Amino acid sequence: MPDGDVEGCLGNAMTFIAIIISDDQRDENNQDEKLMGMTIDIFCRIPSIVNKHWIANERNRSDPRKMGLAVVEEYGLSGISVVDGCCRLLAIGSVIARMKAGNDATYDWYVEECIRWETHSYAIRERNMKDVSIQELLEHRYVEGACSLFLSMSVVFSGVPVSHEAIYHPVHETLKRKASLHLCLLNDITSYDREVDSVEGLQNFVEYQRVFCSLTHNLEDALNKTIKQCNEIMDEFIVAWKEMQTKSEDMKFLAKNASRMMLGHIPWALTAPRYNRDEFLLTRIALQ
Repeated sequence: MPDGDVEGCLGNAMTFIAIIISDDQRDENNQDEKLMGMTIDIFCRIPSIVNKHWIANERNRSDPRKMGLAVVEEYGLSGISVVDGCCRLLAIGSVIARMKAGNDATYDWYVEECIRWETHSYAIRERNMKDVSIQELLEHRYVEGACSLFLSMSVVFSGVPVSHEAIYHPVHETLKRKASLHLCLLNDITSYDREVDSVEGLQNFVEYQRVFCSLTHNLEDALNKTIKQCNEIMDEFIVAWKEMQTKSEDMKFLAKNASRMMLGHIPWALTAPRYNRDEFLLTRIALQ
């Protein structure tokens, strides 16, 4: 993101915070359903909101905050619930995203990823995890982890125009999938101690491996298997990244975008004080 781009940083931060809150807080009755419905409505109506509060009003063009407040007022998001708070942030951040997007293709990608994440089925939570295949769990984590959404956010808030062809190119699809899965599995490794006792503990890939894929239910064996898969995914990411270097400037930019997310997450995951297996992990995870 360009230095000094206050609106871009603000929009990115607000959207990111709202997504994190909506994913982690489940204290209200039907909160997920309410948030999903309101968020989908927000994303579907953003283009018309921009036309109404920005394009049609020159005074608001130089002050995104005014447009953001107009959006909040239009939606009536004045309550104090988690849902209202998240939707306020998402509405304002998404309006800024529409303003910052370099072209329609990048914004459409961002909206598509947001809606996919919000409408993602949580039915896996109701299933007996022993009936869930590894591939089903990985697909669930790929969407639920929102990494692909964050990739689209970083592009749209950067203001760089990227072609539809580059965004949906098969090699970029592979790259973003590998980047997302690597982040999800690395998170499961480093957050194992924190997540294993939660109600969704079996959705942690390490714990899933320990319970269902190890005859001895040995934790170190499960960690080694997960780390091995994590490193294999990194190898596949590098192959896709190298191929993208031989293609268009848009493809190179998307590869750089994914690499930045990877390079930011790996050292943070290995140094954040959320697990107590530092030496074990540092000697086993290949930082390529």
